[in-house]
Amino acid sequence: MSSVPCPECGGRRLKREALAVTLGGKNIAEVSEMPVRDAHAFFAQLKLTEGEDVLESGIEIYVQPPGKIIKNLAALSGGEQAFVAIAIYFAILKVRPAPFCLLDEIEAALDDVNVNKFAEYLQRLNQQTQFIAITHRRGTMEHADVLYGVTMQEEGVSKILTLEVSEIENKLGMKNI
Repeated sequence: MSSVPCPECGGRRLKREALAVTLGGKNIAEVSEMPVRDAHAFFAQLKLTEGEDVLESGIEIYVQPPGKIIKNLAALSGGEQAFVAIAIYFAILKVRPAPFCLLDEIEAALDDVNVNKFAEYLQRLNQQTQFIAITHRRGTMEHADVLYGVTMQEEGVSKILTLEVSEIENKLGMKNI
């Protein structure tokens, strides 16, 4: 990432170009490689609003799903807004992988088809990042390696349930998918 010494504090301050460099100056959907229908037609871009310091500048998000002209993010459906946020997040992870990520119902607003695409993509990323996904969506759970559940059979007493998918597949003679 591009940076210059800060004259005031002697520390390192990120330059305005750092955001574009981080995402390779490319369309966010292309950088994230999210499995999107018409991915080449889906356009998303981040721009800094002011100043040279990324940490103090605002961020404008420009987005154009296939066949739509959007002037305001609020004009997108909940699923489209979620998809944009997920694509931005995955683009950042692709450029700067993290060893661990906690995702709390990030895919809740997606339809079933896109939930499955999200879960398949998450599996591709799990070689370099460990994910814990809090979800109620079946498609995400179907692609998990391990499922944890919390139940309360008695008032005030929680019990944690664990299901290792590979162990169940072996017991049932199923092929690991």
